[in-house]
Amino acid sequence: MQKYSPISLFLGACLSTIFGALAFYALIMNLSTNSLFEAKAPWAISSIFLLPITLCIQLLISQWSLKSEQDDLKKSEVRRLRALLEQKNKHIYFCLAFYVFSFTATMLLFSLVSQSISTFKYPITIVGGLVGLTLYSICWIIHEKKEISDFKAAISDRKRQYENQKRRKERFGND
Repeated sequence: MQKYSPISLFLGACLSTIFGALAFYALIMNLSTNSLFEAKAPWAISSIFLLPITLCIQLLISQWSLKSEQDDLKKSEVRRLRALLEQKNKHIYFCLAFYVFSFTATMLLFSLVSQSISTFKYPITIVGGLVGLTLYSICWIIHEKKEISDFKAAISDRKRQYENQKRRKERFGND
């Protein structure tokens, strides 16, 4: 399974947060806040943080199923895989907590701020940064899901090759 350096992950998270904050700041400067509140923007923006929860749950289920498919692995591989899965589970739980926190913070920010542009631009910028970070984490979750799928395919390919080898030995051994 491919690992990314913590520095590249941190830089990606910072850039996505900054990009999201700038995008939402530009949005608020070009729209009136009344039109945002009339369009139920707080609920729409807040729901962005709830959607990735399903991806996290799917990823957790994939990892749990991977734990059950360890019969074809050597003991050393199982040990390394379990440690890696535990680390990834911690990251997923952190993402889940982040999404719940972001949803709650967004709803609180929108409910506490008046509809004047001068007080609304700072909270919407913070929310934009959270949205950017959420989109970045969704990309990470999709990448993790792909890694698990590739790993499962590699395990099944190795098992198939082992069975083919075994059949060839039996066939040539019996001749």
